[in-house]
Order: sequence, then C-alpha cells, then structure tokens
Amino acid sequence: MKSLISLIKKEVRQLNILIIVSTLIIAAWEWFLITRTENWPQGLSFGLGFIPLFFLPLIMLFLAYNSYRSEWGANTIYLLKILPRRGYEINFAKVFPAFAYYLILSGALILVNLYFHQGFLEQAFR
Repeated sequence: MKSLISLIKKEVRQLNILIIVSTLIIAAWEWFLITRTENWPQGLSFGLGFIPLFFLPLIMLFLAYNSYRSEWGANTIYLLKILPRRGYEINFAKVFPAFAYYLILSGALILVNLYFHQGFLEQAFR
C-alpha cells in the first residue's frame, strides 16, 4: 500500500504543470463568462459555462497518456515493469491523479456556474 501511495504522489508531481495550466485556462474562461452575464442574453453565459465539461474527459485522457509517454521518453518504463506491484496497481496509480483532477474540476465548475447564475435559475424554474 505504501508503494502504491508513493507511485500516486510521483504521478501528481509529474502532472502539476499540466494541471495548473488547464485549471488557469478554465478559470479564465469562467471569469470571462461571469463578466459578460449582464451584457449577453439571459442563459447564454450559463450554457457556455458548461463547455469545459466536454473537454475535461479529453484532458483527463491526455494526462494519463502523457504519463506513460514520459515514462517511455525517460526510459523508466522498465523500472515500472520490475516493481513488485501488479499491472492494475500501476495503471491505477497512473490514471487516478488525472481522474481525481477531472472530478474536482468538474465539481468546482458546476458549483461556480450554479452560484453565479442563481438569479437566472430562479427565474427559469419559476
């Protein structure tokens, strides 16, 4: 269990830059939409706020793929093969950080949209 946690920590450290960049891009998009809610037709910025949810699974897959690609590029994939861990544990350690990032960012994105568009939602459900 301890080695699995250390593998997950290694993957999180490896994905830091990509996670930060994609989070900043999505935050800039949301900020842009929030500043335009007064000027655009009602509901447009609310609907456009969910666009990143369609791209987040692609980002998650890219992060997991990039993890394997960096292992092959640094010739450390052979070290992963000789670890006393099963293959599914290594795959779990590779995919878990990207999946956790996907869930956290999706939840934050939905909460931000719901919080800043409460007036529109009250009017739409009334």
